[in-house]
Amino acid sequence: MAGGIPWISPAAAQRLGVRWFAMLDLAAAANAIQESTADSMPPLFMFLWAAGGSFALEIISLYNEIRAERATGLPGYYKNPVFWIVRLAVTGIAGGLAVAEKAGSPLIAINIGASAPAILQLLTNPPKTTPGGGQS
Repeated sequence: MAGGIPWISPAAAQRLGVRWFAMLDLAAAANAIQESTADSMPPLFMFLWAAGGSFALEIISLYNEIRAERATGLPGYYKNPVFWIVRLAVTGIAGGLAVAEKAGSPLIAINIGASAPAILQLLTNPPKTTPGGGQS
């Protein structure tokens, strides 16, 4: 009974019953989770989770290239240092977006990071619209 409620002694926990003590422990854990907010995740962690989400796209892309039967090795652009400089810049921007958006959880930060290349693509090349208002 070395559980997480320090103000209840093991003897008192035994008298209350293990089941009730476990419910108290779960309630304390639920309260701790509920009290955690976006402000509790440090910006560095937001940045790192988003950067990881952005870089995961590159891992998936590489995996797809390797799985393709036409692949005989690494694609040529993986050997180009300019590609890696640009890729690291996109990864950094992804982290910055998550911090600016105040991602509240690692999953949200990963989603922002994975979406960053598409967001940047839309910012640099907005969809063209036709005079009727539709997209072409």
